[in-house]
Amino acid sequence: TSPPAMAVAEAMAVGLPVVATEVGCVESVATDGVDADLVPVGDAPALADRIVRLLRDSQLWASRSAAARQTIERGASWSGAAGATRQAYGLTAHDGTPASESTIEHELVGVG
Repeated sequence: TSPPAMAVAEAMAVGLPVVATEVGCVESVATDGVDADLVPVGDAPALADRIVRLLRDSQLWASRSAAARQTIERGASWSGAAGATRQAYGLTAHDGTPASESTIEHELVGVG
């Protein structure tokens, strides 16, 4: 993960609403209008507008905050990564049954 995407993911993980530019690495983590506000690169007025809008609208702040945390918990956690890997590769336990997320985490990344 690139440094900009990592910073966005870290902010989202703690429930901070994100306003960022539309670059590929950020767009791979955040979705405009759902869990973040993304603006075109170099569009300072749009960036300022989105920041001010978030600061003035407590309901928008709360919804972006909740959605951001859910995004990270669902897809960017070790558990989420293990589940996606298991699904993508069809990983199974030695006896042929689907491997648990904790087994995948242990096998792939040494967690647990």
